[in-house]
Amino acid sequence: MTPNELRKMRLRSGMSQEELARRLGYNHRSTISLLESGKRYINPRMRVGIEAVLKKDSKHDQLA
Repeated sequence: MTPNELRKMRLRSGMSQEELARRLGYNHRSTISLLESGKRYINPRMRVGIEAVLKKDSKHDQLA
């Protein structure tokens, strides 16, 4: 997952950086900002968590 892919997935889900950070267990949106800017590496474990949160949210929107 590239930083740009993360940003696109988050925006498609309608989620703010703050909300995504909270759902992933981070205290501040700065973590998501660093990931989306490429200043922090998206490791495989983090990627799994991000995809789980964003795909779960996306499925919820489709059902509504």
